[in-house]
Order: sequence, then structure tokens, then C-alpha cells
Amino acid sequence: MSWTEGDRRAVAEVALEEARLAFTGQGFAVTGEVGDANPSYAVSDVLIRLGPDAFDEIIISTLPLGVSRWVHLDVPARVARTTELPVTHVVAVHADA
Repeated sequence: MSWTEGDRRAVAEVALEEARLAFTGQGFAVTGEVGDANPSYAVSDVLIRLGPDAFDEIIISTLPLGVSRWVHLDVPARVARTTELPVTHVVAVHADA
């Protein structure tokens, strides 16, 4: 199957809404948006639009180190180089159900 940009965006929108509902169900007030497919560009777009003063910190969550494409592309360090905000990299760990 070949994915179009519209297909990817639609899947991402559904995943975002499911995550938002899960967090609000736990009592957290959250917002979100689907951004550029390149995570570094997505962060830059938001910082340009809202300004760095709108945020205290950038948290980047990735898959485990051997699996994560974002780690392979050095996304946490790339984002850190483009902003004066603190950047925290959180690595997912496998949790047995």
C-alpha cells in the first residue's frame, strides 16, 4: 500500500485525538496538533508561530534507542541546537502487560 500525505495526516489526527482523550480522562488538560512529518521542522513551526516564551521546556519522547528513527536522526540534539529552551529526551521502555 502506498501512503499519501493525506493518509498519514488522517492517521496521525486519529492517534492524537485518542491520546488527548486518554489524557483528559485521567484529569489532564492537554492540547495537541499534527505537525510537519519532520519532527525538527514541526518544533520550529510551533516555536515560530507561538514564540518560545509560550513554553518552559521541550520534551521529546522516542522509541528505545536501537529502534528509534528519531534517535538515529539525532532529533533531540538537532532540536536542542535550534532553541534556547531546555530539551529533555525521554526514551520509552518496554512494559510487560
